[in-house]
Amino acid sequence: MKVQEVKYLSDYTISIKFEDGVSGTIQLNDLVEKGIFKVLQDKSLFSKVYTNGYSIAWSNELEIDATAIYSDLTGKHFEKFSGQHLRMPQISYFLGVIIRMFYRDHNPPHFPAVYGEFEGIIDIEKN
Repeated sequence: MKVQEVKYLSDYTISIKFEDGVSGTIQLNDLVEKGIFKVLQDKSLFSKVYTNGYSIAWSNELEIDATAIYSDLTGKHFEKFSGQHLRMPQISYFLGVIIRMFYRDHNPPHFPAVYGEFEGIIDIEKN
């Protein structure tokens, strides 16, 4: 599911069109309230949204995987995209350990860690 086009509309709303014809608008108000994405509260920066085909981005450091947006627009969970290759974004690599994570994935919050042939799922819990 490759992104064909993404446009800034207003506030924290973008329109997006995928190459398979799925399109729509999505509000990302919740995104700009979190972590490194807080800089996007500056609407002049948020309005510079673009796509590299597989992610929605504002810079090389600020991007979200388009799969999460596709899931929101279609109502399908990631596993339901039959016959389509899903590329879970790699968010970190250190000492041979690969950490990957989808934006807006299902609960509980979690991420897979892969080291060679070994894989683990790490759940994130609030105290």
